Amino acid sequence: MKPDWSGFGVGFDIFTCWDSSVLGHMLELYDFPSSFVESDITNIFLDFKNLGFHIHWTDDTHAVIRFSTQEIAAEALTTIRHPCLKCRPISIASRKTKLMLAKSPEKTLPFKRRPKTESYAAKRLIYSSLGLSPKSPKSK
Repeated sequence: MKPDWSGFGVGFDIFTCWDSSVLGHMLELYDFPSSFVESDITNIFLDFKNLGFHIHWTDDTHAVIRFSTQEIAAEALTTIRHPCLKCRPISIASRKTKLMLAKSPEKTLPFKRRPKTESYAAKRLIYSSLGLSPKSPKSK
């Protein structure tokens, strides 16, 4: 479900409309060293790599991590313990993080793994644009 940004404007406060039932699949990562790079955070969340997640940077010491479901985010919140990184639900995230997400609402959607692709369709397009006939995959 996508957050409702229709009221964004006069009288709308982006800092109080963060419903955890809609945005519970997201966590804010904070207070980590500015020297951290994406691979450092990915290594901390290595147990969740197969379930999938995506990291969005807010600044050098804040980031948002999106999971596909609220259950996975809740599990990550309770199991990830690291001396150099803290996690919290997006509903209590910093103003800067909430402002970044309000400017880019597509970053609030649950993580969705890219579907597996095959090269046959691309080869068919290339062959047809060159006026050649592609070999079918059955004739290998």
